[in-house]
Amino acid sequence: GTWTQLTIPGLENVSNNNFSDITIDLSDYAGTILQLGFKYIATTTNPGRWEIKNLAVTEGEPVVKQDADLSFDVENFTATIGEENEFPVLNNPNELDVTYRSTNTSVATIDEDGNIELLTAGQTTIIAEFAGDETFNEGSASYQLVVKEQVIAGTDKYELVTDATTLAADDEIIFVGTTDEESFYAMSTTQNPNNRAANAVEIEDDGTIIPGSDIQIFTLEEGDDGFAFFTGSGYIYAASSSSNWLRTETTADENAYATIDIDDETGDATVVFQGSNTRNHLRFNPNSGNPMFSCYAESSSIKNMPRIYRKIADLPETVTVTVGERGAVSFSSAYPLDFANADVQAYIVTEKNGSYFNKIEVTQVPANTGIIVEGAQGEYQVPIAETTLEALEDNLLVATSTGAYTVEEADYGRAYGLFYSTTKQAVGFKKMAVGKETAVNKCYLLLPEADGANEIFFGITDGINTVETVAPAFEGDAYNLNGQKVNASYKGVIIVNGKKVINR
Repeated sequence: GTWTQLTIPGLENVSNNNFSDITIDLSDYAGTILQLGFKYIATTTNPGRWEIKNLAVTEGEPVVKQDADLSFDVENFTATIGEENEFPVLNNPNELDVTYRSTNTSVATIDEDGNIELLTAGQTTIIAEFAGDETFNEGSASYQLVVKEQVIAGTDKYELVTDATTLAADDEIIFVGTTDEESFYAMSTTQNPNNRAANAVEIEDDGTIIPGSDIQIFTLEEGDDGFAFFTGSGYIYAASSSSNWLRTETTADENAYATIDIDDETGDATVVFQGSNTRNHLRFNPNSGNPMFSCYAESSSIKNMPRIYRKIADLPETVTVTVGERGAVSFSSAYPLDFANADVQAYIVTEKNGSYFNKIEVTQVPANTGIIVEGAQGEYQVPIAETTLEALEDNLLVATSTGAYTVEEADYGRAYGLFYSTTKQAVGFKKMAVGKETAVNKCYLLLPEADGANEIFFGITDGINTVETVAPAFEGDAYNLNGQKVNASYKGVIIVNGKKVINR
C-alpha cells in the first residue's frame, strides 16, 4: 500500500526518560482500514532512544489523562525502633487508590493502609504506586527509610575542646559536625565501606553532649606525628590519595596519626592525617540528608570542619598535696581548690614591694593556678572547690598542671624555680638555666622582665591582726612563715596553734 507520513506533534529531542501525552488526528481516515507504523531514524553516532507506551485509537474527542500527582515531602527519613516516629505522609490530592510496598521487608513492612512496622536496623525504600485508570495516568512516589536501633544514652558528659594543646593521650573524645548550629551529628560506630556514618546528637543546656551507644568514642594515642584515634579494636585513617576515603585499620600506620589545630572561638578542628595519602583532611559532609565523616583534599568543596568533644573526668573530692621536710612545695592542679579549712596554707606571688616580692595567702585557688603550699611535713587532702573560680590577678607563678615546662632562651633571667636556702634557712626561688624542666603539677616564677638576682625571697603582705607575747617555752608546735618547725629560740613571726605571733 501507500504509506503517508504523519506529523507527531510535540515530539522533541529530550535527555530524560519522561513520557509525553501526544494525540495524532486520524479524522481524515475515518471509515477506512489503516495500518499504523512507527519508523525510527538514527545514526550510529549518539543515537536517541524512544519508547511507545499505551497506544490507543479512540473515536470522538481525544481523552487527555491527568497526572496522578503522588508525592512525599521528604526524600530521606530516619526512624528508630521502639520510639514514636512520625513517618512521612503521602500527598494524594486526587484520592487515588494506591498500593504500598517496601523494597526490603526484612527492615520494615508497610500494610495496605500505609502503616509501617520497623523490624531491624537497615535501609529500605517505601513506595506508593497507582496503576492508572481512564482519568489518571499511572504514577508513584517514594522515599528512603533508614531504620536505627533504639539508642540508650549514657551518663558521661563530653564538652567542647577549644584548645588543642589541652588534648593528651588517653583522652576519650567524639567527633561532631554541624552546618547550621542547630542540627548536630557525631561520628557513628557504623563503618561504611569508605566513610563513617554520622548520627544525630543533642547539645545539653550546659553545652555538653551525652552520647548514646551508637556514637563512636575514641581514645587518643599520641605518637611522633600527632594523635591516633583508637576505637577499641582499630584506628580510623586517611585511606587514599585519589578518593575521599575514611576507613578503619587494625594497626595504626602513619596515615592514622593526625595533627590537630582548633579555632578557640568556634571550636572547629583542623584534623590532618599524616603519611603519604593526600586526601587527608577529616571533614563532616551533610551528604543530602545522609550525613557522614570522611577524608578530603584540603581544597575540597566539603569545608565543614569537625569539632572535638572530650569526656569530662569524674571530679574527685580532694587533691593530694605533699609537703616535704623544708615545709613548702610549689604546686598546681587541674581542679579548683579550697584551702579555707585545710591544714596547710596556699600563697601566690605578686610584684615587688620594696626589696621583696609579695607573697599573698589565698584560700580559693582556681584550676591551673601556680601556688606555694606551706605547712608541716606530710601529705594533705585539699578539697575540690565547689564552683569555678576566677583567675587570681597579678600572680607571677605559672602552673604546670597542663604539662611540664622547659626554660627557653627567651625566658632565661625571668624563670625561677622553688628552692630552699641553707644560708637564709628559708624557701625562695632560684634562677633556672636554659633547658631546665619543671615537673607536672608544680609551678615556676616567671617575672615580667629579667631580674639580676640569682635568688628571690618574699615579704608577707597578709598581715597580723593581733600581737601576743609568748613565753619562750611555748606549748605546742611552732612554725616559721616558710612552714618550718622551729623551737623557742627562734625569733620573729611564727605560727602557733594556727595563729601568727611574734616571738621576741
